[in-house]
Amino acid sequence: MATTTLEAKPQSARVARNFVEAMLREWDREHLSDLVTLLTSELVTNAVLHAGSALDLEVDCLRDGVRVCVHDRGEGVPVRRHVSIEATSGRGLALVDTLARRWGVDPHPPGKAVWFEVSA
Repeated sequence: MATTTLEAKPQSARVARNFVEAMLREWDREHLSDLVTLLTSELVTNAVLHAGSALDLEVDCLRDGVRVCVHDRGEGVPVRRHVSIEATSGRGLALVDTLARRWGVDPHPPGKAVWFEVSA
């Protein structure tokens, strides 16, 4: 498992993508890079926008895939929204729900942990 702490700044999504890409290369899982970096970017962006706190990013190489977890210190639980076709935001969790093999939200006081897994 690899971890890093990120600030609650918009550029943290880019830093998270770079971190995930480096870990996937190290684990010979580059073929998952596009998918895992997209979903990671969505979770980190949500944490930055809605939790407004520093966040911890964990990336774990599983026997049959990859797991990414974003721990933030914000209150509330993310909810998949149904947005109009004209909306310019609000599709992040829908992407995670559609593209990950599974995902969830766990209490992680003083905040929560939002995670997803993808198959290798």
